[in-house]
Amino acid sequence: MFRITKRGNRYLVALSWDQGQLSALVASANRDELKLIDAITIDLDGSESAREMGAKLAEQLQTNKVSSYKLLVGVPRSQVELCEMTLPPAAPTELPEMVRNEVMRQVSDLPEDTLIDYMTTTTEESVMRVEAAVLRPETNDFIQELAEGLDHKPSQIVLRPLAVASLFDRLTGEDHSKSLLLNWVDPDVDLSILENGQVQFSRTVRLSTSVQNTDRVEKLFDEVRRTLAVAPVDATNESDVQHVYLFGDANRMQRISERLAEQLQLPVSLLDPLVGIQLSRNVDLIEVYRYTALIGILRDFGESSPPIDFVNPKRPPEPIRYGRKVALYGSVAAVAMWLIVWQLGSELSLARSEYDEVANELESQTQLLEKISSRSGTVDAIERWQNEEINWLAELQELSERFPDAGKAVVQRMSMSDSNNGIGVISMSVRVNDAAQIASLESELRDEFHDVVSRRISQAAEGSQFPFQFEAMVTVKPRPPESPDGDSPSGNE
Repeated sequence: MFRITKRGNRYLVALSWDQGQLSALVASANRDELKLIDAITIDLDGSESAREMGAKLAEQLQTNKVSSYKLLVGVPRSQVELCEMTLPPAAPTELPEMVRNEVMRQVSDLPEDTLIDYMTTTTEESVMRVEAAVLRPETNDFIQELAEGLDHKPSQIVLRPLAVASLFDRLTGEDHSKSLLLNWVDPDVDLSILENGQVQFSRTVRLSTSVQNTDRVEKLFDEVRRTLAVAPVDATNESDVQHVYLFGDANRMQRISERLAEQLQLPVSLLDPLVGIQLSRNVDLIEVYRYTALIGILRDFGESSPPIDFVNPKRPPEPIRYGRKVALYGSVAAVAMWLIVWQLGSELSLARSEYDEVANELESQTQLLEKISSRSGTVDAIERWQNEEINWLAELQELSERFPDAGKAVVQRMSMSDSNNGIGVISMSVRVNDAAQIASLESELRDEFHDVVSRRISQAAEGSQFPFQFEAMVTVKPRPPESPDGDSPSGNE
């Protein structure tokens, strides 16, 4: 799957340059494929500035209406310093600083801001072998001016030989023995010795443009033999290259590959760099071998990360800035405190609201209780009044039953009333025919619920049927409630 890092930048522009030409490939990318839109070659006479070269390329891109894109730059081997070093094992966070210090020791005249990146070639128990790449300051300035002419900043600045080696791995997909890779970018040739998927040695040479093509091919053969002669020998002394691979179009490069095999007495294979890539109808790659490194750069960007990238070099971690950390912690603490205060305020507001609800409910219940209490007092008073009430009809009936016969006594006046303590009072003015009837009447009326007091006894003139008159006051005590069977507790009916 092809990697697209930002929506809207679906175009990729990979470029590289040599003394006489600026080459660029324009590609469109989606999630599934890489499609070449245009191949651009701009001839240079040596008088153009880097900014002017970028402006010329921008005009060509505008023709294809390509304005938003990722800019990928491939640097020739001749523009980069390579430093091999052996270092003690170190953590990934420590290695960038160790590599930079060793590079500064080996190349003493480099500015402090020089771009340096590296890749680890082998890692053993006691040592690490690292190859560092240094982008020369003047080359970096050239690239930045070129990018200004295009009005685009580079997204990657990579080594051209490494892009060719990466493309070789994709095309062959095998773990090869030591091999020689040839990428002919006329008039320059990139020669790289590859072993176990890693570039062990690389060089870029220029073939003269003033001689015939046949002589240039012979010059190519000489440079191949020279590369094989100067290639370093590894620890196993296996210095011999086992296979030679030549990138290019079979129609144009087949004869060269056959002659090279005859002279070197080695197998030579021709690789087509366009395998797996779609071409737009407008693209006619007559000399496809010119763009091998650019194709490798495009595929590296879309499918993996290049081992060396001067735009995104491996760097040591930034030192801890305690001021920022304190400010950050202070901000976090302030936010946390604000959240706590806000939470407490919310809880307090909620508690106050709940308190008000409870207080209102309590007041309502208190008012209801007061109403119930007041009504309860009334009910109690009524019940008490009912319990203490004197049944005057029953009292009159009982009084008439106990009263002497009509010939012996007569009631002239009678009144009945209740006192505050629940005791009833019957006041009577009675006339009797005999004084002895007064004591007899008191005796008949007096019991546990009645008490009788007679006073103001007087005698009328003789000849009256009832000559004796007196005032009788009968106090009536309330009777207890009747039992369920209708009988009073006293047993009196």
